[in-house]
Amino acid sequence: LRVSKDLKSALFQTLSGLLSLGSVQFNENTNGDSMVQGQDELKRSSGLLCCNIALLQQALCSRTMKVKGTEMQIPLKVDESRSSRDALGKAVYLKLFGWVVAQVNASLLDSKVTPSEHCFLGILDIYGFENFERNSLEQLFINFTNEQLHQHFAISLFKTEQEIYAAEGIVWPGVEWEDNSECIEVIAGKAPSSIFNSLTEHSRLPNSTDSKMTEGLLTSNRKSKVIAAPKLTSGTGRTKGNRLTQKEAFVIQHFAGEVCYRTEGWLSKNTDSLHEDLSLCMSSSTSPLLAQLFQQGSLVNAIGGGRSGGSRRAGFVADKYARQLEILMLTLRSTHSHFVRCIKPNHEQQPRSFINELCLHQLLNSGMVDAVRLLSAGYPTR
Repeated sequence: LRVSKDLKSALFQTLSGLLSLGSVQFNENTNGDSMVQGQDELKRSSGLLCCNIALLQQALCSRTMKVKGTEMQIPLKVDESRSSRDALGKAVYLKLFGWVVAQVNASLLDSKVTPSEHCFLGILDIYGFENFERNSLEQLFINFTNEQLHQHFAISLFKTEQEIYAAEGIVWPGVEWEDNSECIEVIAGKAPSSIFNSLTEHSRLPNSTDSKMTEGLLTSNRKSKVIAAPKLTSGTGRTKGNRLTQKEAFVIQHFAGEVCYRTEGWLSKNTDSLHEDLSLCMSSSTSPLLAQLFQQGSLVNAIGGGRSGGSRRAGFVADKYARQLEILMLTLRSTHSHFVRCIKPNHEQQPRSFINELCLHQLLNSGMVDAVRLLSAGYPTR
């Protein structure tokens, strides 16, 4: 990849620093505010990250608030310090990952060729649909991505193909496909009652809770066929033994089936607590890699989804995710897409084991049966 030895060493050293950072613990001081418990892990982490230990400790245990031109140091509580530590680790790792990808892309480009945004070949590895015994915000993100990509597949194949058939006068019986637009609107639509908008609104309210958000979400979408309260039964299969109330969870009818999402901890997960003090601490690092990654303006681009400026919603994870996914979908819609659909033969990940019912269920839900029927109708002519 033509990466210098110094930068490779800085990369591995920074990763080691993140491991040490995750081991830093906090206790309450006499005022009930956060303080670092012991100095060993903090010293090791600051040394590996090549930053000032006092500055790192201050950034983890307090934040700077600017009021009418004056600055004030606001002490953090223990939980807030833990969130700040985790947010810093995620931000640094995200930047490192982006940097590695950039090095790979740069090594693949021919220096004699000027790259054009209108001429490229891209490969997208689609997320697998997830439905576990306990599904949280992470599973909603992944499954919503699946919903968007499934809609792109349907529009690219069914709608486009049938328009070609009509234009060329091909006689075919017509194929209906399941439209998942309502599911996408319920999750990330512009309406205040959408899941992402409700999550953002409750994350902004000082006294809101996960249960209040869940109840409000179900109430505002009570007429929807896509979202519903969990059934108060013992359940079967993956949900066996889960007796959840409408304060704890909701059920989404995805194109691939129902998924029950538990909302415990969602407001905390949705709040990005990486405050400016932490980014300034990293930008002052003597590491050649960290100093480069945390240049002024780079934080907004890497963590904020490529947008600059002071958006009121800039600090919420769901908004960043939705914005980045929309950029991906705009890129996909501007291209001519080809699809490779993978079918999972069994849940045990064993070779030579083919479960008919499982495979048929995936073929039906992914639209493959309808796709084959549509393409076969036009094959002799096309």
